[in-house]
Amino acid sequence: MSESSSNQIPRRTVVGSVAWSLPVIAAAVAVPHASASQLCNASVDFTRVATNGTSSSTGFPSAVNSVTLATGTPAYRVRVTMAQSANAQFGTASSFYNFSQSARTWTNNDQLSTVPGPAGQLILNQRRPAGSTALPVFQRISFEIINAAGVAVDVTNFRITLDDINKSPNHDDQIAFVDSPATVVASYGNSSGTGTIGDPFRRVNTNDVPAGSPTTFYRDTFDLGAVPATGTRLDYVGGDPFGWQYVTISALSFTAPGAC
Repeated sequence: MSESSSNQIPRRTVVGSVAWSLPVIAAAVAVPHASASQLCNASVDFTRVATNGTSSSTGFPSAVNSVTLATGTPAYRVRVTMAQSANAQFGTASSFYNFSQSARTWTNNDQLSTVPGPAGQLILNQRRPAGSTALPVFQRISFEIINAAGVAVDVTNFRITLDDINKSPNHDDQIAFVDSPATVVASYGNSSGTGTIGDPFRRVNTNDVPAGSPTTFYRDTFDLGAVPATGTRLDYVGGDPFGWQYVTISALSFTAPGAC
């Protein structure tokens, strides 16, 4: 992630005692496929998010491990859940921004940073606790597409866009997909890795985005193609030096069976 806080410091996350809660994010627009094939093309609209009683501007008072992205039709939703490594930290001072749409993250030495990019993007924010030497540091993000009855379904054309996958003297963002290899369909370059568990997608060095790039931060889109009803998983992994880090999910789309 590019750190654009007023303090201009790198990012990271802290978790004290983790009390899980279950917010709901209503944030996707489904567009009917105008053909007899009866397919539903859905894309998450992060600008329409609601966090189920917790202010998105302040994040959460404790860590959360599940959110639901709802489409503009009751036909399909995206269930997003997280499992963490034992030594991952997600917040501090009763302020947790992981899985929030607050446009704020912990960075550097427990300092708050404003996230660049589109409004409402889903934030992944973590670090290894200060003083710890335990490895690895990660959160595993699972995605399932569920219908109106809450039953998971197979989908195709599953695409996800992540912003601010970068590297600094304080962190090293690494992204791996369990259903590998994911095809990188758009990227600003300066990258390494195939996006698999054994070879995560990451930046080669701490350089800024290349001149002429559409945004001032890195933006990468991955195409996973067909995703079964059992879902798919993205691993957000911390690399040396394991300080506060963040990336954001700024777009997610898929094609589901049946009309919207």
